Order: sequence, then structure tokens, then C-alpha cells
Amino acid sequence: METIGHALDPLCMFLYCWTGVWTEVPPLLDSFLGTLLLSLLCVIIGEFTSSVAFMVNRKYLKGLQGEVVQIHLETLQAKDEVSYKFLNRKANDAYGKLFCSTTIFSAASLLPAFFALGWIQYRFSGVELPLPIFGKSVGYTFVFILCYILNRIFFKNIKGRIPYFRHVQSILDGAVSSK
Repeated sequence: METIGHALDPLCMFLYCWTGVWTEVPPLLDSFLGTLLLSLLCVIIGEFTSSVAFMVNRKYLKGLQGEVVQIHLETLQAKDEVSYKFLNRKANDAYGKLFCSTTIFSAASLLPAFFALGWIQYRFSGVELPLPIFGKSVGYTFVFILCYILNRIFFKNIKGRIPYFRHVQSILDGAVSSK
């Protein structure tokens, strides 16, 4: 992880120092803004990675979806208990493959966040950020996760306005409506 930390260091440190280039910003505010920007970058890269993985595997997923529906219909038409159990098991296997595949694409969107957390540990291990309002301090991991959640919510609301993601969403909507 240390090698990845070295590779990510120049880009990530730029996110933490860019406000100080133009004005004098308190280091605490710079830290929060840097973490907010880093987490937003992780959300965008994660969404892009997940969408590319979906687009590459779209035909496979559509085939699995069709297989699930077909086997389900055959199961409903089964006349005897042995056929029903066999087809039901086959449908469960197909559904399991479909479920695992879609879960993997969702997990792919989280991958950049883990690299960012690794870099944060590499760069800011042991540093605590004071929260003046509460009189407590927190670590960078807490701040990153909070910023990541906020950026996830923010990006969900603007994703439809970005042409690439709007296109991917229209494909997903078409896949869902054709069930």
C-alpha cells in the first residue's frame, strides 16, 4: 500500500493545498476541503468504473436476466413436484449469478474510496482534526467517510445532468422496464 500511497501523493496533496495557492486559508479548513474534494473524486471515479463494468458486461447480464425469467415461467408450469423442485433450484442458481454480478458492479463503485483511505492512512496517520463546536477531535477516516456519504448524496442528485451518466441511466432504465 505504501507504493500506491507514493503514487497518489502528488495528486491527493494538490487537493489538500489548492486553496492556499490563491488565498490564506486556515489549515483546518484546507484539510476539510481537501477531504471533501478527495471523496468527491472517489465517488466520480467509482461511479465511472462501475458504469464501464456494467456496459462491458451488459449482454451477459441481459442473458442472465432472460434465463431467470424463462426458468421462472417453466417452474410455474411444472406439473409434478420433482420437476418443480429441479426448475426452482435451477432458477435460484441463475438468480444467484445475476444477484452476485450486480452486487460486484455496486462494490466496484466503492473501490476508489479504499485507495483514498489507504493514502490518508499513509499521509495523515495519527493526526486528529479538532471539531471546535463540539470540543472533540476526530481522525481523518471519520471525516473522509462523512464527506464520502455527503458526496454520494450530492452526486446522486446531479448524476442525471451529466451526459455520460444520463446515457448509462437510460440504458439501466430500459433494462429494468424490459423485465
